[in-house]
Amino acid sequence: MAEVKLERDTWERRCQASELENETLRGQIEEQKNMILIRNRQIIEKDDLLQRKDTFLRQDAKRKRKQRDLFSPSTHSDFDDPPTSRV
Repeated sequence: MAEVKLERDTWERRCQASELENETLRGQIEEQKNMILIRNRQIIEKDDLLQRKDTFLRQDAKRKRKQRDLFSPSTHSDFDDPPTSRV
């Protein structure tokens, strides 16, 4: 009878140890899920910043091109033709 009680106690300890391990693993999984959520939010924020930066750079490039075209001498200007003499 003592042998059966000893075996039962052994199984109960193993069961409790397994339950404790499961709870620990569940906690770790929950922490990892939270970290993944945080990282995903950071990725989304950085992606948004990069998109805004790209938009700004495209707009700036267009602005510079317009400015350059506005202030650079045109090669096809009507003003470049020499005046013709009228007779």
